[in-house]
Amino acid sequence: MKKILDNVLKKKTIDIINRLGKGISEIVIEIEVSFGKVESIEYIKNENRILIHCFYDDFDISFDFEDLDEWDKITIYQSLKTI
Repeated sequence: MKKILDNVLKKKTIDIINRLGKGISEIVIEIEVSFGKVESIEYIKNENRILIHCFYDDFDISFDFEDLDEWDKITIYQSLKTI
């Protein structure tokens, strides 16, 4: 069941990124999650990956959407959905 939820969240999040980005694969946004503040979300089509970017000082730290906690995925999806 968890795998199904993860796949649905990923697909819906990709759909929203594509809709909001209008051809641009990265959205700049601030979303609070359990590990800090997400500052941008990027969809890499040829790899079918969503990267979450957090900036600390001058460092860009990226996380794969699939590696995130279930609640962080839901938080990101719900935040994007409300835009």
